[in-house]
Amino acid sequence: MAVERPLADITTDLHNLLKTLRTQEAMSLASAIEAGKLLLLVQDMKEVASMRKWLESALPELSLASARNYMRYATFEREIAEEGCQSQSQAHRFCRARGYVRNPGRAKAGTPEMREQARKLAAEGMKPAAVAKILGVTDATAASWMDEKAREKRNAVERANKSKVRAEQRAERAIVERRFVERAGPGMIEAYDLLKMVTDVIGGLTADPIPEVRIVAGPAHRSLKRATEQLARAAVVKVGAEA
Repeated sequence: MAVERPLADITTDLHNLLKTLRTQEAMSLASAIEAGKLLLLVQDMKEVASMRKWLESALPELSLASARNYMRYATFEREIAEEGCQSQSQAHRFCRARGYVRNPGRAKAGTPEMREQARKLAAEGMKPAAVAKILGVTDATAASWMDEKAREKRNAVERANKSKVRAEQRAERAIVERRFVERAGPGMIEAYDLLKMVTDVIGGLTADPIPEVRIVAGPAHRSLKRATEQLARAAVVKVGAEA
């Protein structure tokens, strides 16, 4: 287990590395990676509650965006080396292409590489907040990537809850529709009940094991549902006109 270094010593080393980075025309990738490793150590220290605030007070010459870039380069050092990157700009383009850099146009679900990296960092003992800063995502997203089983369980619960709510809403709507249909008269009741019965029968066919049956039943079921809803609206209009 590595011996923890004092924060003051790490800060001094970072100051020296930043001077090196400013004086080198090529913006040394090696120095940026070394700085990233030190910043990762700082990020995990208990006395550093906020990386942004610490940078503003201890390293005002280093922006939070640059610090995050350096930490990414350090985290993905092996991948960057395998890609043959020679400069920070090349490393940055590589990280963006692989989805390691936040990109508003990228799918919210993240790339497989980002998820895999999150799991690797979790195996190394890194906390969700630290992983989130490296990958440029929220703490909740990082936590879900780090524990896929827990994420799948939460998603299953959410789907079940949404399905339950939709079922309750459909049941309430059916009760209201039925009341208006009954008030609209015997003819409306007969048509409504017939449509409901046929809709339920066709709905069962949408789960038929034969694909051709499902293909035909799907559109028919949707059309019947719309017809039932339109009939219910007609009953509401009729009851309103007669009131």
